[in-house]
Amino acid sequence: MNEYYPIFVLAFLYVVFASIQDIRKREVSNWVNFSLLTFILAYRLFYGIINDNYYFFIYSIVGVLVFMLLANLFYYGRVFAGGDAKLLIAFGAIIPFDSWYSIIYLGLSFIFLLFLVGAVYSLIYSSVLALHNFFKFKKEFRQNLRKYKFYFLISIILALFLILEYSISGWNGYLSYYSIVFLLLIPFIFVFLKSVENNSMIKLVSYGVLTEGDWLYKDVKMGNRVIKRSVHGLSLKDIELIRKNRVNVWVKYGLPFVPSFLMAFIIMVFFFLFSKFDLQSFLLSLF
Repeated sequence: MNEYYPIFVLAFLYVVFASIQDIRKREVSNWVNFSLLTFILAYRLFYGIINDNYYFFIYSIVGVLVFMLLANLFYYGRVFAGGDAKLLIAFGAIIPFDSWYSIIYLGLSFIFLLFLVGAVYSLIYSSVLALHNFFKFKKEFRQNLRKYKFYFLISIILALFLILEYSISGWNGYLSYYSIVFLLLIPFIFVFLKSVENNSMIKLVSYGVLTEGDWLYKDVKMGNRVIKRSVHGLSLKDIELIRKNRVNVWVKYGLPFVPSFLMAFIIMVFFFLFSKFDLQSFLLSLF
């Protein structure tokens, strides 16, 4: 267990710094993610050589490859920005895998924990934004309630089917109630987040302050030239062309998600140090 302490300390310092950078600038520098990954892998390699424990390094390499695959899926699915995806890759070396099986169940447990924490964090952060622009948000929320009313109808119908199914087959304790309540809440959460996004995260940005990686909300037309929205965001070439034509553009900003990594990391370390890392049982107990 002691061999993981330097990894946890270094990762904690890096993720704290990355969280501050993400909150302030809405991006995480490549050098932060790449240097974190490099230092962790170097430590694992040297420790494995000195202690004749090569699996200590091999497991981390496999973890990085698995998390690289997941990071690309999340990135191209527009779930993560580039900085978030690169940080996730680094976590493939940080998580204390100690067997081939642990790469699967600990890896999936951490991903689930990350999204669980991220969901709570996103709702809290979005609530703060909604309160900050309450009157504009209220108007947008009412419009979206009418616009997406069909989603509420579908949610109610599915909830009724679940109630009928549970009545026939038997109620499964809290899980049955949770699933119905969650199903009914989904359209409200969707409308809430959509309203916050339209009200606080989509902005008309001056061509002079655009940065590489900014996500376009709309395609930019400049005469016969069109810069289309891309998962990669604006390139330096795109920005140069926009500035040359002096065009202001609509940009979509996401939530600073790196703090979710920090919170998930702290929970992971707590269970590793004090509960023999039985994170999987803890997550299952929530349901």
